[in-house]
Amino acid sequence: MSGPLDSVTGALVAKALDVSLATHQTIANNIANASTPGYRPLRVDFEEVMDSMRSALESGGDTDSVRAALGEIDATPVQDPEATSVLLDRQMVWLSKNTTHYQALLRAQSQFGSLMSTAIKGGRG
Repeated sequence: MSGPLDSVTGALVAKALDVSLATHQTIANNIANASTPGYRPLRVDFEEVMDSMRSALESGGDTDSVRAALGEIDATPVQDPEATSVLLDRQMVWLSKNTTHYQALLRAQSQFGSLMSTAIKGGRG
């Protein structure tokens, strides 16, 4: 059951941060195994996970059901179907892109926290 400070927005940002962290870990694993014979790179499809999150949000359920649906979204890395070996340049591009996502999500979480703080204080600084 949701508490008075629980929100779908907070849950969405938290889940997106989790996905971004999983992506960073996957990229680090790929880079670490770049010279391992036969290793095929993994990836987390951030956009696919975001689409799943959007679907959960658009399901029209109450806060508890949306939060439950978000909890069921899987960000497990899978083999990259387009790659047969680790291309370090590609990994670095994905790392840069994911870092940008992560930083934007952290800013969103910070701003959300500031709004909640302002609301709790009744609009007084």
